[in-house]
Amino acid sequence: MSGVSGLVVVTVVPAPASNKVRRVVRGMRCFNADTAAVALTVRKSLAGSGMHYVIDQVVLAPGAVWKFGDMGEVLVLSGTYESVTAALAGTVSSAPPIVTASWEDAV
Repeated sequence: MSGVSGLVVVTVVPAPASNKVRRVVRGMRCFNADTAAVALTVRKSLAGSGMHYVIDQVVLAPGAVWKFGDMGEVLVLSGTYESVTAALAGTVSSAPPIVTASWEDAV
């Protein structure tokens, strides 16, 4: 993503493979490894509808970390149409943000 400017959307947590399975998201992190600030919008997206719900929206300074789940927050994806995406806006000059997540599937 080096040299990218504008808006980039990445899937952080994919949708469950079946509507009978719930995906329980227990943690997400985004580390801004770049030398410039980046605007981060984390959202629960509904496939096919174009709709999404904003979970958080922040501007990450160089070297800053955004975290979800450290305070016991949990997000549940309950169908094959739900996923978590991160929209990154700004100019990435040297290193892209690093986005990670942890989840488990429950029936």
